[in-house]
Amino acid sequence: RRGFLEKGAEELARSRRSGKPLCVLMADADHFKRINDEHGHAAGDRALQTLGGLLRGALRTQDLVARWGGEEFILLLPETDLHGASLVAESIRRRVGQAPLAIGELDLPLTLSCGLAEHRPDRNLEATIAHADAALYRAKAEGRDRIIAHRATPMPSPT
Repeated sequence: RRGFLEKGAEELARSRRSGKPLCVLMADADHFKRINDEHGHAAGDRALQTLGGLLRGALRTQDLVARWGGEEFILLLPETDLHGASLVAESIRRRVGQAPLAIGELDLPLTLSCGLAEHRPDRNLEATIAHADAALYRAKAEGRDRIIAHRATPMPSPT
């Protein structure tokens, strides 16, 4: 987590210098507690490893991914606007849905909920992360296995 924040600060500075967009994507494995409760923590660990591998495999070299906590992952997508981040999130969501977790003879379905936020120059990285996290919680509340993008209020124009 600390490493992500350090690299994230570097990417944020680069984004400010270049004027290019940057997005944060929060991803959470749906019903993860059920995997742990019904199949044990070893199965939960395999689910997290599978999910981490799927996330890394779907990203570009300049993108950052880290486990944020529990079954949550955070991704930083440099040079990516909200539309592009939505495409990345949908690709990841589909990949996860098509890769069931094999536990013995069982293939457990995995689904993913995602929250997105585009960074604004008048905010710090933590604020952008908080917006992505709030969007993630909306995705969970609205039924899971979906992507919600935080819609920032427009920045006031200089007078």
